[in-house]
Amino acid sequence: MDRTVVLITGCSSGIGLHLALRLASDPSQSFKVYATLRDLASQGPLLEAAQSRGCPPGSLETLQLDVRDADSIAAAQARVTEGRVDVLVCNAGRGLVGPLEAHKEGSVDAVLDVNLTGTVRMLQAFLPDMKRRRSGRILVTGSIGGLMALPFNAVYCASKFALEGLCESLAILLQPFGVHVSLIECGPVHTPFPEKVEGGLGGMLDRADAETRDLFYRYCRHCERVIREAGQDPEEVVEVFLQALRAPRPALRYFTTERFLPLVQLRFSDPSGSDYVAAAHKSAFHDKAAEGSDGNAAEAEAGLRRMAVFRSGLLVLTTPLTSLAPRLAPILSSAARLVNHTLYVHLQPGMSLGGSAQPQSSPVQATFEVIDFITHLYAGADVHRHLDVRILLTNIRTKSCLPPLPTSVQNLAHPPEVVLTDFQTLDGSQYNPAKQQLERYATSCYSCCPQLSSVLLYPDYGPAEPPVGSLGVHLPSTIRPTSPVARSAKQPVRGHRRGAVGGTFDRLHNAHKVLLSVACILAREQLVVGVADKELLKSKLLPELLQPYTERVEHLSEFLVDIKPSLTFDIIPLLDPYGPAGSDPSLEFLVVSEETYRGGMAVNRFRLENDLEELTLYQIQLLKDLNHKENEEDKVSSSSFRQQMLGNLLRPPYKRPELPPGFYVIGLTGISGSGKSSVAQRLKGLGAYIIDSDHLGHRAYAPGGPAYQPVVEAFGTDILHKDGIINRKVLGSRVFGNKKQLKILTDIMWPVIAKLAREEMDQAMAEGKRVCVIDAAMLLEAGWQNMVHEVWTVVIPETEAIRRIVERDGLSEAAAQSRLQSQMSGQQLVDQSHVVLSTMWEPHVTQRQVEKAWALLQKRISEAPSGP
Repeated sequence: MDRTVVLITGCSSGIGLHLALRLASDPSQSFKVYATLRDLASQGPLLEAAQSRGCPPGSLETLQLDVRDADSIAAAQARVTEGRVDVLVCNAGRGLVGPLEAHKEGSVDAVLDVNLTGTVRMLQAFLPDMKRRRSGRILVTGSIGGLMALPFNAVYCASKFALEGLCESLAILLQPFGVHVSLIECGPVHTPFPEKVEGGLGGMLDRADAETRDLFYRYCRHCERVIREAGQDPEEVVEVFLQALRAPRPALRYFTTERFLPLVQLRFSDPSGSDYVAAAHKSAFHDKAAEGSDGNAAEAEAGLRRMAVFRSGLLVLTTPLTSLAPRLAPILSSAARLVNHTLYVHLQPGMSLGGSAQPQSSPVQATFEVIDFITHLYAGADVHRHLDVRILLTNIRTKSCLPPLPTSVQNLAHPPEVVLTDFQTLDGSQYNPAKQQLERYATSCYSCCPQLSSVLLYPDYGPAEPPVGSLGVHLPSTIRPTSPVARSAKQPVRGHRRGAVGGTFDRLHNAHKVLLSVACILAREQLVVGVADKELLKSKLLPELLQPYTERVEHLSEFLVDIKPSLTFDIIPLLDPYGPAGSDPSLEFLVVSEETYRGGMAVNRFRLENDLEELTLYQIQLLKDLNHKENEEDKVSSSSFRQQMLGNLLRPPYKRPELPPGFYVIGLTGISGSGKSSVAQRLKGLGAYIIDSDHLGHRAYAPGGPAYQPVVEAFGTDILHKDGIINRKVLGSRVFGNKKQLKILTDIMWPVIAKLAREEMDQAMAEGKRVCVIDAAMLLEAGWQNMVHEVWTVVIPETEAIRRIVERDGLSEAAAQSRLQSQMSGQQLVDQSHVVLSTMWEPHVTQRQVEKAWALLQKRISEAPSGP
């Protein structure tokens, strides 16, 4: 069988080199690759890599070819022994970055000559034979810079935009000839391409004004961050080329990354370009890192946030609720591609933006169907956890409360930068009058940013798009019925003057928002919100990772005022199981979850015992977490969120310029019995060098050791065994529970152990270890955090720690308790920690935690600056 003949330009490095190697070494041995280079003197890396990858003889041949020279192209074509090229890959390219006015004429010509005219020359040479044979594929290395303009890349983008038109025109023409043209749209790739930038990065910046130079430097920082976060490996990009090469019916465009699609989509959806230009400018020059980003534990979601364009948005839903539910997931996905932080949702079913009259906000009757839809929306939004979704309730009214809507504009904590809607025009376009009506409607209801953008969403509903007006799906009931009699979804919800709701409200999530939203809909005047604190927190899972009370109240208050500012909110600490619901005679209802329903019944019994009327209980169904992991609850819960924090970086590492670059030190600590030593062994298995401070203490205590004589002099010879060895159990009984004696001991031991630890660190460096872990229960008390980049703490409930100490050391519970009281608490340790782990589950769960923490650590180390 004849092999597929592939000719690739620009193979000295990067994508071209990796594609040539991938095809030449393909196990099928079905490709003959001609890898062309402008200068054959640079073919060394390609040939060496081909040899190391075991490319079969005859699978790869290098040719000299300069796309700027038609004679060079013809000479290379003549050396293709098969007499044909089945796949032509136009990959050669040049870059040009910097202010336009700083570019020299020769640099501009060079970029256009390679990127555009060079591609035209290649097509002119090889296309006629493909047309004659009525077979062939042309792959052109495109760029996101050909679909959306990149600042300071004007000439480069001009060349890539031109390639888009060139290839699109040919693709339309060549269909009858059996020749397929595909653009491989690349984002940032880790290749030497920056070295091929004409005139160097920035060119002659002294020709530009000071403000432009400042913008250029900001753009460079932006590019460094984007390449660091989204830069792709050439091998990853090559797989997209292979997808296009092997597709039975190749598409015109293939994208190597989806990161930049939101901006591309906005560009195509906004014919005027105004919204796109504003969003693109903000994306390129709004450098969060320069504004003091804390770089903390949200790294897992940071990429999703940065993909979007706007920090805050308002989604106006106009589809009738009966058919909106099955369409909701694609709508939220479209909105999540544009908004990266706060998404407000305004329900106005049945509103049209296509008429001549400006639509006005109108009340929406609060029915069980409306409440069930709100729950459905929050449940659907849980897959977009980078979004803080807030359904606004100002226009949703209970049966007993339907006065006119307020005429004043409602202030929002995060004024929307863009307003979105599911309303669709008949022609599927961004119909300007509809967008203008949408913007006027949004600004008449809510405080929005002055430069408000607007987008009509056209989500991909798939092949089975539900028609508007269809019956849709039956949603599960949010409020559990109190009687077996069937309840109509259209039944209005009864309102009350005053009510209450309670919870921990740690890391306010969508299940909390359902609970709070129902309570806000039911209340007409005042809502009392109890927030668990102090004694009620002790039984919580991983209480050390709970947000402080003040932080929880701050987030809660902002959310409540946003969704229904007409209510008076009384947020108070819950210090006992009853709270104000057990004693306030003016309260009429209490909202509880399935889990806390028994607590609500207990509250009513307590009220009856104190001659108070029972409260109407509204029991809210739990939101299921379909993606929960082992040992996590199957509901959306703060406990699961805290579990997911284990292993993550919680605060920026310490800078240690005194340590050699490439050498990283972790301080591992935890209360006695926490299992930190087992974690240390797991880290050792992953490649860390472990320094055990207990072992160092043994060395220091040993006869002749640096601490032996000072300790004996301080505590007397009665702490010695008959053989002269210090009896640590006797010594421990002296100091644990006696702060004065303990300080005498630590003043002797801690400096000695620190010195021994530094000697061990020198040994680790000598052995070529990159990560060193100091395992020390008293790490923070001793001040040894000054020796490390990060503090990792292992936490365990105190009751479990006592059980382990008793079992391990043979101590009484009282002695174990005394030992723990002489140490910092788990909470105090966590407050100063960078990473938290826990050994309270099965060993394989601990192993997964440690492996996760280790993988994230390796990523941080690889991204850290190489110098001091």
